[in-house]
Amino acid sequence: MKSSKYLLLGSVGTMLIMTFNLTHIKHCEKPTEIEPNDSRVCRGGDHSAICRDVFEIQSNRSNYMGLSEIATLAQTAIAHAKKDSSFLRDLYYGILGYDNPSMVIKGISNARSYGGTNFTVKEKWRLSQVSGHLPHMSCRLREYIAEDVRKCTIRKNRKTHILYIGDSRIRQHVEVMIDLLRDLHLKITTYEGEILSVEEFLGEKGMKYWSKYKHNFKVESLKVPGFLVEFKWAAFLDWGDTPKKVNDNFSFWMKRASVAWGNYVHYVRNGSNYDSPVETGGVVKDGRTTTERGGKIIHKAQGIEGPAASHRNSNKLDAEDLPGRGKQHWPTDNQKTRVGAFEILSRLISSPKGNLPDIVLLNTGAWLLQEYHRLAPLEAIDLSSMVVMDTLRPLLSKLADRTTVVWLAPDPFKEHISHILDDTGKYTHEINDILEWQLNAQALLKPSRVLFWDTFLPISYASREDCMYFSSEGVNFTSLPKYKVFQPLLTWNCQERVHVGFEALSVAVQMVLNHACNPYLDNGYCCSEMHS
Repeated sequence: MKSSKYLLLGSVGTMLIMTFNLTHIKHCEKPTEIEPNDSRVCRGGDHSAICRDVFEIQSNRSNYMGLSEIATLAQTAIAHAKKDSSFLRDLYYGILGYDNPSMVIKGISNARSYGGTNFTVKEKWRLSQVSGHLPHMSCRLREYIAEDVRKCTIRKNRKTHILYIGDSRIRQHVEVMIDLLRDLHLKITTYEGEILSVEEFLGEKGMKYWSKYKHNFKVESLKVPGFLVEFKWAAFLDWGDTPKKVNDNFSFWMKRASVAWGNYVHYVRNGSNYDSPVETGGVVKDGRTTTERGGKIIHKAQGIEGPAASHRNSNKLDAEDLPGRGKQHWPTDNQKTRVGAFEILSRLISSPKGNLPDIVLLNTGAWLLQEYHRLAPLEAIDLSSMVVMDTLRPLLSKLADRTTVVWLAPDPFKEHISHILDDTGKYTHEINDILEWQLNAQALLKPSRVLFWDTFLPISYASREDCMYFSSEGVNFTSLPKYKVFQPLLTWNCQERVHVGFEALSVAVQMVLNHACNPYLDNGYCCSEMHS
C-alpha cells in the first residue's frame, strides 16, 4: 500500500515536470480589474464581482479538514497547470476523488454488512458526511433547502434565473434540483407548452416520454414568482438550431480542425488576445460562409464576429469539403436531438439585461465523441476540441461580459464497463483519453471571465470508484438504497458508463445554489461576502 502511494507521488511529480508550458493565462482579461490579493474575484464588463471559489479548484487553499499528501500535490498540479496553460491530467482529479467522501464503509463482517458482503452503504449522503467541507475546496458549502432559496430570491429583490445548456448529463442536474426544491410549488412547462407537475416530470411519464417533456423546459415557482430554472437541449454546443446530418468527408473535418488549430497557434505564438482579429482567407466554419470585413471574420448568418485563421489559403476549406459534398446520413437518433447552442448563445448576447439569467451553465462531450468516432481516427478527434472552442469562444467572451458563464468540465466515463460506444469498436478508456483533451480545450481556450467548473470532478471520480467497488462485490444495483424519490439505478447510475449518479449530482446542485444565493444569506459560506 505504501509503495503504491509513493508510486502515485512519483507519477504526479513527473507529470508536473513534464507538462508543457504554452502561454500564461491570467484569471481576468484585464489584470487591473482583479481585486488586490484576491484570486477569487474578477470583474466582468459590467464591473460586477464574480466569485470563483464554488466552481474552480484553487491552489493551497483547501478546507480545514486538509488533504492527504498525494491529494495536495494533485491540487497544486491542477492550479499550476491552469496558471501556466499546461496540460491538465485527469489523473489529478482522480487522486482528489480518493480524498472526497465515499458512500461505502468497507470491512464490515457483521449484521450491518450489505447483503452478505463485507461492506455497507453509509446513511449520510456525501455533502452531509463532511458538513459542507469538501476537502479540495477553499470554503464551506451550505446545504440548501427550498426555504433557503425562497429567502434568497426575496432578499435579492430580483429574479433568481438559472439556465442550463447541454445534453442529458447536465439536464439531470436540473432533475435533482427540481426534487430538492419541490416545496416551492414548482410548475414545469415543456417546449410544446404542456404543464407538468413535479411528480409527472420525475415519474414514469417523464421517463417514458423524455424527448417530449425533457427536451426543452422551464421550471417556475408558484410560491416564489422570481424563481426560474431553464434547460435548453444542445447536444453539440457549436451547432445551430437546425438539426444536422453527419458528414463522413474526412477531408472536411480535418481541414476544419486545422483551421481551428491555426487560430490557437497564432494566439500562443504572438501572445495576442484569442478574440483579436487576425488575417483571414475567407474560411468557412461549420457550413457558414464568412467574409473578411475590416480585418475581422464575420459569420453572415448570425453576424457574430469570431477569430480568423492565421495562415491564409493553406487550410481554407474547399467547396468539395463542405457538408453536402461528402457522404451524409441521419443516424437512428431523433432528429431534433441533433442541435446546438450557437443561436441560443447569440440570442442571449443581444437580450436586454433584465432578461439575462444570473448564471448560464454549459456542458458538452458525450454526443461530440460519438460524432467524431464516425468521422475520423483518434488524432482527428483530439483536434475536434479545438473546433468547438474556436467557434464558441467569441460568443462566450461577449456573454461573460454580461452575466456569469460556467462551463462544466466533462465527467469521466466508467472504464470498468468496457463495451463499445458505437459500431466503430472504440472502448471507454479511449473515450476518457479524448475527454481529457476536451477538458484541456475548455480550460485553456475559454475566455478567462468564463468559470471552468472543475470542483465537481473529484466528486464524480469518487462516485465512479464506489460503482467500481459495487461491481467488484457483485452487487445487484437495483437493491441499493435510493436517493430521495429516484430509483436505485438512477441514484447510482453504476449500470452504465456515461451518467453520474443522482446522489452525486446533488452535490453539483448545491454548488450552483451556493454560487447563486450565498451572497444574499448568512456569512460563513463560499462567496457569502461577495454581496457586502
